[in-house]
Order: sequence, then structure tokens, then C-alpha cells
Amino acid sequence: MKTELTKKIEYLIFKNTTKLGVGGCREVKIGTHKTKSLLTGEQEFVDYMTITSDGEISCYEIKSSMNDLKSTARLSFLGHKNFLVLPHTLYLQVANERWFLEKLENHSIGIIVLDENNKLRLLKKCKKKKLSIGTQTLLLESFARSAARDAKKLYDLEIKKLPKKRKHPMKTANLTVFFQTSNSEQLIENLKSTTTMISHTNAIPSKESSDYIIFVLYHPTDIEETLTEITSYPDTFINRAMYLDKAQSLEDNETVRTTIATTIINQFDNRHKTIYYQNEPISSASDYLKNKDSKNNINVVQFNNTLHCTLYSQTDEETYVFKSQD
Repeated sequence: MKTELTKKIEYLIFKNTTKLGVGGCREVKIGTHKTKSLLTGEQEFVDYMTITSDGEISCYEIKSSMNDLKSTARLSFLGHKNFLVLPHTLYLQVANERWFLEKLENHSIGIIVLDENNKLRLLKKCKKKKLSIGTQTLLLESFARSAARDAKKLYDLEIKKLPKKRKHPMKTANLTVFFQTSNSEQLIENLKSTTTMISHTNAIPSKESSDYIIFVLYHPTDIEETLTEITSYPDTFINRAMYLDKAQSLEDNETVRTTIATTIINQFDNRHKTIYYQNEPISSASDYLKNKDSKNNINVVQFNNTLHCTLYSQTDEETYVFKSQD
């Protein structure tokens, strides 16, 4: 794990070496399992590497503490130019130590220090090495592979910053439902656990009975699923409902409205054993209406014992009132 000091030094190397004609990359993994033997035979990492447009390769090894400097980790001085980068205070402690001078490969390695002003300062120049074509090729390949790794990390980070997919799709559909219920508290609790998105709920006393009318604005993504859910609430029925989806065509909106009206009619049939039309018993309101012309629209309002259905054809409209005594 990098220390904050190591990260600071790494950034300052990047900042000081970034200019036209120079490319840089951190943590360059040298070679692969098959090609590492072409250099030292060990798996090595260069803390920071730069390559100029004319092919000059520089390697920077960062040491931020005494333990780090004395560790057995290899110092990968493999470039044409090689530098050891460390805090100035640390350098002063080891400048004349034999083991430290041995690490500098007979004074061929340059020294860069982080001074008290948090700036990098070249303390000792390096001796330029000659590299074989094979070594240069391996280092260039290693640089490209590590740069590609960093590019992937950058792309992954950018993808994470992209707007996340909405938990719910956009609210394009609006289904306004007026429930009539004898137990408003229970219905409101049921609405809290609904799987369909709701943006508004309001309860008002019914003028026709002691029941409550609960007004709910839904934003359904699956109208069939929503209708199944809203017809399952106990001690409750749909008084009326309205639907509009601006993202759909007029024809598609009408189809959904017909489906909603049919759902309310079926709910009325299921709530009552005996249904009358003009004082005559019928099997069900849905059966009675199935052959009626309602191509243009159908409007349905349901009460405790009454169902009002208005059918709109191309030339006319007609209202049917169904009643029940149970």
C-alpha cells in the first residue's frame, strides 16, 4: 500500500516530466512471465517511467522511508537514465552509508530529493546507460502494456461517473385512481408497500356513504400488473380511474383506458351475486356490455351498489346503470 508521501512524490515526478514529446507511466511491470528472463530474471516494477519522442527511457525509483530504502525489493534501474527519488531528510541520513552507495551502482544513479518546500530537486546527475535493442524493445512493450492498464482504469472510473440507470423508469404514464374503502387506514398501509410507483396519496370522506375516497396517482410501467395489484386490496373497490401517457399514441392510450374500464366492470361483477339492469336480473354487467359499441371510449364509475357505464361510439353515447341489492 502506497503511503501519502509516496503518492505525493509520484505526482510531482509526473508533473515535472510531463511536457511535449515525453510520455509517462507509473508502476511499469517489466516483461511477462516468459520475457522477464531477458533482463534480470526477476519480476520487476519501475515506480515511474518516461519515454521521450526520440526513444530515451528514464526510470524513477521512489523511496519514502528508511524501511522502504532498506527493503529487499529490487531497484529497477533499467533505463538509459535512472534516478532514486527520496525525501531530502532521508537522503541526509544515508548519503555516506556504504550500503546506500552500493544501491547507486557506483554513482551511476542520479539523486532527486523532495525538499522542505515540497518540490523535487535534482541533487546528483545520473550517468547515461547504453541499452541493447532487445532491452529497449522489452521496456517499450512493458511501458505500453502498463499504460493500457491505466487507460482501462480511467475508462472504468468514467463509466462509474455516468448517470446510473434509474431504479424506476421515467414517470411518463399517469394513472389516477379513486378508491372507495371502508377501512382507509388499512388501504393506506397497503399502498405504502405497493410495488408500483406512487407520487401522491390523499384521503377524503365519501359524500355517498360513510366510506372514504382515497385518491392515488400512480406511474405504472406495467399496466396489467398494476391493475392486478389495485383490485386486490381488501374492503376496497375502484370508484373511477383516469389514464394518460404522453409517450404513447392516442390509440394506445384509448386501449389502456378500455382495459381499465373493463377491470372496474369485472370488479363490480365479482363484488355482487345478483346484478340488475332496468330492474331485470342479468348474469353480469360485462356480459351485457360485451356486444355494445364502445370503439371511441368507455367511462366507468363504480359505487357500493351501482355501476355507471358510458359508452362512446362514433356517432353517439349511451349510459348504462347497473344495480345490486346485496
